[in-house]
Amino acid sequence: MAKLKFDRVINITLTNEESAYVPRDEVWKGTLVIEKGSEINGLIILPDNTSNLCLQGSITLGGGCSIRRFSSGKISFTGVAFKVIS
Repeated sequence: MAKLKFDRVINITLTNEESAYVPRDEVWKGTLVIEKGSEINGLIILPDNTSNLCLQGSITLGGGCSIRRFSSGKISFTGVAFKVIS
């Protein structure tokens, strides 16, 4: 059974055409704020009709996950990285 070991604090802000990738041997836990024009693992995030903000909340991102910003606005992630120990 794999275990998680605290590695570091993460604070990322992505703007136009920027990407971030969770390394395969890590898990990231934290708060993610996404505006329209973003994608997580190829899934495009679309806004509701009231604002540009689409998602805000606690999230766990597994190893190999990608986050990409492809239009104006930003994505913010604040949290911690854990190393996966076999």
